[in-house]
Amino acid sequence: MSLSLRTKLMLWLMALVAAIYLALGGALYAFNLHERREHPDEVEEEREELFIIYGLMAAILPVAVGGAWIVSDQLIRPLRSMIRTAREIGRGGLDQRIKTPVADDELGQLAVTLNKAFDNYQRVLERVDRFSLDAAHQLRNPLASLRTSGEVCLQRERSVLEYQETIGRMIEDAHRLGHTVDQLLLLARLAREDLRDVYEPLDLATIALDLAEQISPAFEAANIRLETRMDTRPYRIQGAPRLIEQAIANLLDNALRFTPPQGRVLLELSKSAPGRITLNVSDSGPGLSGTIGPGATAANPANGNTGSKEGTGLGLLIVSNVMRAHEGSVQAKVSEWGGACFSLEFPAAD
Repeated sequence: MSLSLRTKLMLWLMALVAAIYLALGGALYAFNLHERREHPDEVEEEREELFIIYGLMAAILPVAVGGAWIVSDQLIRPLRSMIRTAREIGRGGLDQRIKTPVADDELGQLAVTLNKAFDNYQRVLERVDRFSLDAAHQLRNPLASLRTSGEVCLQRERSVLEYQETIGRMIEDAHRLGHTVDQLLLLARLAREDLRDVYEPLDLATIALDLAEQISPAFEAANIRLETRMDTRPYRIQGAPRLIEQAIANLLDNALRFTPPQGRVLLELSKSAPGRITLNVSDSGPGLSGTIGPGATAANPANGNTGSKEGTGLGLLIVSNVMRAHEGSVQAKVSEWGGACFSLEFPAAD
């Protein structure tokens, strides 16, 4: 039969009390024997004193048992509070936290550690919820388009050219689905892996300029002016190059899809504070629909839908996870043209 922790504590306390009683009783008996040898004429008096002391010890024993039971209850009470709070959190009360009346002792430190773990647990669940909603949103439209194209195409006989156009649209939707799946796999990788082992020294300016050059034809085709603003000094960071490129590319793609024709996009790099490097991507699009949390991205393309505003999705969720993996941060604010400005802040390597 398993015993409760309170019972175990009480038994340990009683064992300690019994050991003290035995040691004290043995010492008194030894002292009594010594007194008998030294003073044989006072044997009866010494015996009475010994019996009195033993009687007092026996009378105090029930009090010691009750005290051990009360002390064990006081020691276990914070643990019971922790158990109740953990059960409430397990039932869905994610806002519950353990109260820490004394934060400096071992139980207080345990409570602080558990509260931090519960905070992380709540953040993980919130990210999973956002991830599920974003993934469903990103996958729903291409799937609906694929199904609609197929259903409409099969309603009647069509020409070869019409079949080719329908298949072309379905291939485009399949490419969009493939891109979304790649983004989901990247998010899963960022969530479960520690990527610091693959970090290497990088020049953020070189990465940003290379990406701007690669994507500039798309901006020219959309009649959007892409500008860069940075000096020639190196901007050294430690990181995974493919992930950094993906984060910046997502921001540039976000600006491209939101900015209307004849608009402007600015890619800017600066040292915002000692030991910190900031990369800004600003646009003259419709602006933000809200502030960025762990991740947000564009929700409307700029081809005619300029009245919409930038919302949440997988793109900036990836950006946010990349920055978290690099001990950086991402923030959203209003750009100088009234559009969106996303800022990535990295710790400098030097």
